Amino acid sequence: MEEGPTHFPYNPLFKPTVINLVYIPEELLLRAHHHIHPDIRGMSDHAPLLSKLPTPDFKLMKYKSYIKPDTPAYTSWIKDVSEVLAILGDSVPPGSPEEIDEVVQTMSMIFSKVWDTHADSVDVTHNSKEWWNGSCTKALATYQSSRLQEDWAEFCHTTRVAKQSFFNCQIQDISVKKARPWDLVSWVKQCQLPSYEAISFRGQPCNDMDSLWGALNGTYNTANGRPVDLSILDAVPSLPIWEWKLFSMLELTQALHVCSSTLAPGPDHVTWGMLKTLVANPCIASLFLGLAEACIQLSHWLTQFKESLSVIIPKPGKPSYSTPKSFQPIVLLNTLGKLVEKMLSCCMQYNRV
Repeated sequence: MEEGPTHFPYNPLFKPTVINLVYIPEELLLRAHHHIHPDIRGMSDHAPLLSKLPTPDFKLMKYKSYIKPDTPAYTSWIKDVSEVLAILGDSVPPGSPEEIDEVVQTMSMIFSKVWDTHADSVDVTHNSKEWWNGSCTKALATYQSSRLQEDWAEFCHTTRVAKQSFFNCQIQDISVKKARPWDLVSWVKQCQLPSYEAISFRGQPCNDMDSLWGALNGTYNTANGRPVDLSILDAVPSLPIWEWKLFSMLELTQALHVCSSTLAPGPDHVTWGMLKTLVANPCIASLFLGLAEACIQLSHWLTQFKESLSVIIPKPGKPSYSTPKSFQPIVLLNTLGKLVEKMLSCCMQYNRV
């Protein structure tokens, strides 16, 4: 630790004094570094204080992969996946849990490999814009290399065209396709969080991923592992056992039709729009239908259907975001497993009625 005066009076008759203090936690005293810089105080009578504190290692995912709909990459993804799944659909239907796991594991590998082949990576920064496209990148690179006024004008024109095209599509999508004009109001937009606030749990700040996970898991999974008394179900009268009816292609298409193509996908990156396009192939539709029926007949729920991606969303209008309860987690499952759940739910409701 560096010790010395921090206040230098303008009156030369007064001695420099220490009136600025830095408080450092006791456990960081041996690892923290503190310096006084009177030489860079300029016209001020207070010297700048610099404190270097050790921070835990934190890996920030800077790059994001994506495939935009109605693009050549999207068309290529559909084409490559359809060719492989059509061959897989011609094989013998799975007759055991191990065979189901093998088929779905193969499908997961296909989705992942084709996604890595066609997906674009974007560098996520605070300046990232949704309307930015490849033409903007090319025009900017041209201007940066030439520094000519006409290239700057061309870059400005390119960005204006990109903005106009993007927002026209957004207006068309919100007003016609989704019919959700309230998506434009402020309460459904992204909530800006204070950059200086850290999440605390039980009086301790969450400075690393392990402590943050423990805080969120301890807040939203408090009932996990508690014993459950199932004897209360004994009083419920038993209903007649009804014969299971096989899934039909109509049930598959109807369950898929009501799903929004704009919803976020699960860990396999397959969206509802991609599934709708794939199901247009009769061989692939038969493959999905056979997998759904095999899960019911063999009483086996696949591990791939249980994989999820948790997203933490801030609740709007909170005065402080320093507690885990100010956030709402959502779980994104693989769409193929959710499709089977929807088919099963509709079938049970229909037969129950």
